[in-house]
Amino acid sequence: MLEVHVLASGSDGNCTVIESDGEAIMIDAGISCRKILKQMEQEGVDKECIKAILLTHEHSDHVSGAGATARKLGVPIMCNQPTFNELSLGNVDFVPFDPSRSFDVGQFHVTPLPTMHNAVQPQRPEAQHTVAVAQYSDLIHTHHAAFPVWRRH
Repeated sequence: MLEVHVLASGSDGNCTVIESDGEAIMIDAGISCRKILKQMEQEGVDKECIKAILLTHEHSDHVSGAGATARKLGVPIMCNQPTFNELSLGNVDFVPFDPSRSFDVGQFHVTPLPTMHNAVQPQRPEAQHTVAVAQYSDLIHTHHAAFPVWRRH
């Protein structure tokens, strides 16, 4: 079953977990690691299922907890190189992606989509089927963009 957990949304921070069949990806980590872990526990998200943290762009309301959360969960940070170059996340496992190519994270197929935003190289997450509705509704509110995320069958 596919589940979308919006842990935070808005100018105070953004963080969404997309989970399916025991695997999950986190899109943005714009609140503290402590708050992310607390929200995950309240939402019933097992921290062991997170495979990576995907960052849409470098603004603090999308990345402020990314470094600490990646270290705590033992997962890589994934974003394009220009975005990563703008960040100071400390010692993290960084996996760059080419913003013009799709890639897989566990059972998820991710396609970066460029968007207009006052950031170095912002990407727009969106998703197919059920996830698309959740991600698009978030985009309407934030006017930020993300990645299409498809669950591989």
